[in-house]
Amino acid sequence: MSLSIAGEFARGVLHRAQRGLYAGRTILTGNNVSFSERKTRRLWKPNVQYKNMYSETLGQSIRMQVTAHALRCIDKAGGLDAYLLASRKSELNSVVGERLRKFVHIVQEASRNPEVEEEHVTKTMPPTA
Repeated sequence: MSLSIAGEFARGVLHRAQRGLYAGRTILTGNNVSFSERKTRRLWKPNVQYKNMYSETLGQSIRMQVTAHALRCIDKAGGLDAYLLASRKSELNSVVGERLRKFVHIVQEASRNPEVEEEHVTKTMPPTA
């Protein structure tokens, strides 16, 4: 039996949220209430967009799913790299986000420390979109 990467994440997290940057947004449930006050169940889904996000550290754009809230958080943090490094794992809660954080951290360490091999950095770089 193989271990699932999704097992690391908290219960109730959208599976599609693990493939992008959702900044903690999930599906909300509630009622539509008509004039006659009849209640019908409904869902409010996160506002998800496909965006090309540029990473200054990696020097390339990465196409990913991002919520409108995550875009505002990225702007506030000062860019994609700053957002990835500053946000907590529980807030990021994404396989894609964790991989990008790891790549950004490795490349930044390599630029600070010239003893880190360039070959190691190129092996761990994500594929270009």
